[in-house]
Amino acid sequence: MFQAENLMSLGPPLAAEASLGIQYQRADLFNTMAKATDMEKNLIRAVTPVIRISRLVYSGTGQFSFRGHSIGFANGAMDVAWNLPRTVDKCGTHLICDPGENYKNDPEMARLMHARRALVHHLLCLTLVLNSGYRHAYGTSYVISQENLDAIPESGIPDGIPVIFEDKQIPALATVGAYSLNTSVLALWFEAGESDPEDYPIASRAYNLISSDYNIALDSHALAQDIQGNPRAAPMQEMTKISQIVSFFLRHPKHAHAPVILRSTDGLPQRPAPAPAPAPKNENRQQRDARKSVLAASASALKRWDPIDQEILEEVEQLRFLHAGRSLTESSKPSGYVVRRSEEERHEANLAG
Repeated sequence: MFQAENLMSLGPPLAAEASLGIQYQRADLFNTMAKATDMEKNLIRAVTPVIRISRLVYSGTGQFSFRGHSIGFANGAMDVAWNLPRTVDKCGTHLICDPGENYKNDPEMARLMHARRALVHHLLCLTLVLNSGYRHAYGTSYVISQENLDAIPESGIPDGIPVIFEDKQIPALATVGAYSLNTSVLALWFEAGESDPEDYPIASRAYNLISSDYNIALDSHALAQDIQGNPRAAPMQEMTKISQIVSFFLRHPKHAHAPVILRSTDGLPQRPAPAPAPAPKNENRQQRDARKSVLAASASALKRWDPIDQEILEEVEQLRFLHAGRSLTESSKPSGYVVRRSEEERHEANLAG
């Protein structure tokens, strides 16, 4: 949609453009596109080059902060949609769910599939006016389909998303400590501890312990690396396990004077290193089965840590919906997106630098 050839750019409006009105419209289109969810952008696409199939994973059967996975397939029939906005069943998104699950209750769906009728209408109007490709295909007198627009909820997940309910049961993880969260949720947990210590008491104690050593607002990745036990030069894993969080604070030199974990750990089995060595690439099937057997026996013994891990899990689980809501307002910003600053703000930034 945004290409140099069709006179559109992801950068801020240029001072040399034709009029202040056009500059304002382009800025409006840019800001609205940055706020739009995946579903909202799919609904205004003239063509759909890629069909995405998303597999949802639910609480109790997988990672609770990183939900499912998506696979994209090239669309062999890229017909132009002459009725815009598109209908939901023709916007190139399909879901695979566990049987009996209501995918609309999944917080990740708020981030990906949420649609706001007014935003879709506004975004489509701007695109039809400003994008030369759309003007060429639809003309200046194109009439938006009111029927398709009315089918989009004022704010919610639209009906009609193609869904396949898969008859497949995924076993739960062996221990609570095996559940993991991504770095943005980890940072959100610490922030909740600072702002709401009554609802997030463990996060509050954790924040007070490490806030002088880490700038969570600006560099939560450094903290995640240390919790995972990865050296700074090593590739960082996006997901941090609950067990790694517990072990990090129990090992922390200040923990004895300002404890984060209040439950007693006396008599509990020792946990493995935060970042275990990867599996050998040249191991045969017999060696792999033996290694998995040892890991399974170790995981069974580590279930005694579950009561401690469960307390952190319950705090972090509350943040999934808050994380989805925050993502809804900040989702899909283009790579390199920077809010345009005034001359005075740029001058102050230069002085501070």
